[in-house]
Amino acid sequence: MAAAFRRPIVITEGRTDVAARAISGHRHWPLGLPGGRKGIKMFGSIVVGVDASGHADHAVSMAAKIAAETKDKVVVFHGVAVHAAKGTVYVTESLDDAQRLVDRYVAQLAAAGVPATGEVHRELAVGIGGALLDVALSHHAGLIVVGTRGRSDLTAMLLGSVAHEVVHKSALPVLVVPEKA
Repeated sequence: MAAAFRRPIVITEGRTDVAARAISGHRHWPLGLPGGRKGIKMFGSIVVGVDASGHADHAVSMAAKIAAETKDKVVVFHGVAVHAAKGTVYVTESLDDAQRLVDRYVAQLAAAGVPATGEVHRELAVGIGGALLDVALSHHAGLIVVGTRGRSDLTAMLLGSVAHEVVHKSALPVLVVPEKA
C-alpha cells in the first residue's frame, strides 16, 4: 500500500478536506477526518520541512490546518546544508539563524493551538531530503508536508529539490504545497 503514496498530493490553500480524503488510504484511517471519531489522532505526527525561502510559509500553514482538524502534533524540521569545496567545509547559514527560523514556525503553530516541536540538523547539502525522512521515521509520522517552488522535474533534478527527493524516496504520504497556493 505504501507505493500508492509515492506520488505527491498537491492541494491548494483552504482545501484540507481534500487532503484528508486523498490520504484516506493511509494506515491510520478511519481514525481522523472526515466522519471519524473526534479527538483521535489521524497521523500521530506531521513533519513539515521548512527553509528560509518563504515558500515554507504555505507548507506550515497547511500543516497547521490539518493538525488543527486531526489533533496531531507537528514537528518542524530544517536542515542546515553543509557544503564541501576544495577540501573545505562551509555552511551558508548559522545554526542560530536556523534555530530562530524553526522557533518562529513552532511559535506560529502554538499560537494556532497546534502542539509543535522543532528540530535543526546539519547535513550535507545532498542529504537534506534524507534527513527529513529520518526525522519523520523517528517521530513515527504519518504525513510529511513540504513546500515547493514549482520547478519542473528536470530543473529539480539538475538543481536539487528536497520536495522532489522526499516524494520519490518516502514510503509515507507526502503533501506537497505549491508556493502559489
